[in-house]
Amino acid sequence: MKNTTTQKPLTVKEIRDKVIRFPNGLPGFPTSREFIMAQKPEERPFAWMQSVSDPDLVFAVVDAYAWVKDFMLEVDDTELEEMGSLDPLDYAVYFILRIQQQDSHTTLKAKPNAPVLVNIRNRKAKQVIASINSSLQDAEALCLQV
Repeated sequence: MKNTTTQKPLTVKEIRDKVIRFPNGLPGFPTSREFIMAQKPEERPFAWMQSVSDPDLVFAVVDAYAWVKDFMLEVDDTELEEMGSLDPLDYAVYFILRIQQQDSHTTLKAKPNAPVLVNIRNRKAKQVIASINSSLQDAEALCLQV
């Protein structure tokens, strides 16, 4: 028997509640300040981060802790204060992926030196520059071919 339940479309308010805001924009994309994170359960830990103002601007991202198990990130407290919390548990951390297609292979490479932090409580986000430590070097070397 087929599942005949249909998912109700999100309301404008529900969509607005899911918007991630980059108060200073993203480096290279200063006018794109609001994004929606979309993820299908079967695509975890990968997701798509799409600009609200420019729907053609979409980034593939991956949960940093799924990509590198022992990932550690040091962020200056002033940056965290700007985002609304000093508690590390209030943050999701993502790597932006570079997707390369060559012949019949697709390669995904993480950009670990510039992770995106998202305060999960207030939905403020920021791309930060991280110093390269051993776990980040491992992340940079790690890629996935499909």
